[in-house]
Amino acid sequence: MVAPDVRLIQPQLPTLVGRRAFREDFARPLFELIPDLHATVNDWAARDDVLLIEFTLAGTLAGREVRWSCVDRITLRDGVATERRAYFDPTPVLLAIATRPRAWPRFARLRAENLVKRLRGGSP
Repeated sequence: MVAPDVRLIQPQLPTLVGRRAFREDFARPLFELIPDLHATVNDWAARDDVLLIEFTLAGTLAGREVRWSCVDRITLRDGVATERRAYFDPTPVLLAIATRPRAWPRFARLRAENLVKRLRGGSP
């Protein structure tokens, strides 16, 4: 059986589908902005084919710490993740970017790359 492509839904980004899209259009840009990003799991719960994970993300953006709370709702099918829906307020991250001019060039480049991909018909 071939595992289905996972759908990734999160604030401030279009829905992504598949591991490659996750890696290239979500993880890589995020870790370019916040290279030491890490998560601390605060709580979790499971029921039927749904897993909820509450965690805090933290790292260094342009020399200063940024942190925000998240909840991921993961839907499983036969033990394989088919959808990850992230719930979080993007304000702490956007405010951190806006108040750290050293982050602006990198953020602008990443957003421009995203726009070029969309204009060419690729993901996101």
